[in-house]
Amino acid sequence: MLTIYRRFKLAFSALILICSAIAFTSSSQFAALKLALNWWDPFAISHYRLSMLSTEDYIKEIQAAIDAGDISEAQSLVSVAQEYQHKLPENLVEKTSENSLQYSFRNAKDFLYGAVTGDVSTAASVSGAMASDFFVVGDVRDLYYEGQNYITGAEYSNITIGLALFGLASSAPSYMPGTSAPALPLRIGGSLFKTANKAQKLSKPLQIRVYKIATEMIDFSALKRGLQNSKMPSLKMPSLTDFNEAAKSLNWNQIKNGDFSGSGKLITSLVPIDVSKARLTFDGALNMKVADELTDFVSNAAKISHSGGVSSSLRALQYADDVKDLNKFANLSAKFTDKASAVIKILGKNAIKLGKLTYLVISVLISVALWLIWCSWFVYALIRSARRIIIRKKSRIAHEAQ
Repeated sequence: MLTIYRRFKLAFSALILICSAIAFTSSSQFAALKLALNWWDPFAISHYRLSMLSTEDYIKEIQAAIDAGDISEAQSLVSVAQEYQHKLPENLVEKTSENSLQYSFRNAKDFLYGAVTGDVSTAASVSGAMASDFFVVGDVRDLYYEGQNYITGAEYSNITIGLALFGLASSAPSYMPGTSAPALPLRIGGSLFKTANKAQKLSKPLQIRVYKIATEMIDFSALKRGLQNSKMPSLKMPSLTDFNEAAKSLNWNQIKNGDFSGSGKLITSLVPIDVSKARLTFDGALNMKVADELTDFVSNAAKISHSGGVSSSLRALQYADDVKDLNKFANLSAKFTDKASAVIKILGKNAIKLGKLTYLVISVLISVALWLIWCSWFVYALIRSARRIIIRKKSRIAHEAQ
């Protein structure tokens, strides 16, 4: 009777273990286990959160992007939703359709205006402002505009002045003076920070930290001398010809990914500034020892832009608190590439933070640990039962041999 009970207990335990394993792997808890095993990875965090969103959540975000006129973002959101097996209304997907010619003419005016004035009120003007920074003329323009405000006692931005000087300092050499860091990524990263601050999309913790660094970087006496010994450059507003050229010739895919190299001729014709002369004029206005502190900040912003595009970087700067957060967003962007901006738009800071998921991770790990303990006991009991059977069989054979 005892033997029958033991065998029944083993069979029942085996059934429970198998059923629980099947139920676990076919439920959302299995996805939570994958997260638990990679809890430090921003991609794993975002992947789990995205898989838990409903179709209605995606529809809401797509419609919001369409209403804001950001068709590119809406297209990325559609791509993310479809990747997670959501069936979207056909009429909604149709609203995100736009050919390259429509996109070009819709954005060319704002791009050119942003390049000339540094305006960042729309996505296209942001690209234009950054394109002018790419060729440093935007940094010189901002330096004069904000510098004149400083001299006249009007409101000015230390962040804009500091980062404009930082961009100017990185314009000539292949490497940033006093560092081993390549100058171009730092210039792009500095432009991202400057642009995010102008657009009021820089998180408060980053704004406070960068403001402190920028203020310490600027030698205001040297800045004042430079401004007094030079005059503000005259800028050329885009003509109809410029507009048509921009609409037809600019590679918008490259621009969205932070590559502005193809817009050089157009930018320098609209913003005719002698960068070499400006560099000499403001020589000594930037404290390079302090500027070195910016390297980690701007290099991570440039990494995000390189893999996920300009919009991904600007969204990351909106949610990051420090360099560690920026590094996490850079890792996230490397995995999601062109979908990174859409992912950050949906999840915000939750894209890189466990938050309340910490409790889920802990509970899943405890459940799995208990299952493994039970499984180990089952294997042990099975081996012990098998040994008993073998011993009894040997004893019976020996007894019969006598």
